[in-house]
Amino acid sequence: MFAALRELHLQALQELISVLKLQGKLDECANVHEELLQHFQKLYGPNSSRTLKHQVRSLHSRCLSFERLKPCQIKLGTIFQRCGRLSDAEATLRQTLSALQRCFGSDDAGTLECLSSLAFLLNQQGRLDEAEPMLSSALEGSRRVFGTDHLKTLLVQNNLAALLISRAAIAHSASDFSGASNIYDAAELIMREAFSLQLSSVGESHAITQQTMHNLAALLHARRNDSEEALKFMRRAVSSRTASLGISNALTIASQSSLVNMLLKRGGDGVSEAEDIMRSMCAIHHGNFDEWIKVCATSQGPGGPLGILVDIRLQ
Repeated sequence: MFAALRELHLQALQELISVLKLQGKLDECANVHEELLQHFQKLYGPNSSRTLKHQVRSLHSRCLSFERLKPCQIKLGTIFQRCGRLSDAEATLRQTLSALQRCFGSDDAGTLECLSSLAFLLNQQGRLDEAEPMLSSALEGSRRVFGTDHLKTLLVQNNLAALLISRAAIAHSASDFSGASNIYDAAELIMREAFSLQLSSVGESHAITQQTMHNLAALLHARRNDSEEALKFMRRAVSSRTASLGISNALTIASQSSLVNMLLKRGGDGVSEAEDIMRSMCAIHHGNFDEWIKVCATSQGPGGPLGILVDIRLQ
């Protein structure tokens, strides 16, 4: 009975939206869209296909002027991406970026956010050659507009370093050891600078700082398998994530499994330490074994645990 009444209420809101749109009452229409979206989020969850589809429609209804278009269209692109509609996401972000650059210039906050979002999308698809110059431009612009220690700048800086780690791994797998070494040098320089700024500006317990610790450990390990510094950073990432996120969080598990991988490759005393960690993890995650195995499997990359991008749009 309750479910039927709920569906009738949702249907009535959708019909009201249609009536308001026909009368040109677009502001009121957008407000009803927002009310309906809140119902969908509560009933089906924020990432369900039904919620995401309505969120797309809701955002379209709010794009009544170009000032509103800036945040709405950028968010629309990210929703398309989460729905798996990558071509729609790319087209939306490219069109929005072109309009923002034309109307507001390269140093507008919305332009920089859109540029970073598009670069992130391309990077996730493995289109590194297209993504890298965009991220470099976004980093330069963020430093000018927000400052070197602003969170948005730090996020872009972390994403650029993680992209370079991916590029170096590809070069290494292709036996281009000299090229890989040069790329690793650039990534390490960016990441060490970012880590120092993050510690002083947002602290060690912040997600971006923890991710940089993980990524820096991955980079150092990829270059030198027996690096004591790499182990130090990964242990620190595990400890920090455990304290702030909990032992069963997916990011904590990712750092734990990466640490185990590094210890096993090191051999010697590292094997016994890895065994202790694995026994502890098995005991803790016994009730959620399948999820733990999935995280452990996906946290590794060619030549060892690789960096994980932090999505600037989700911060």
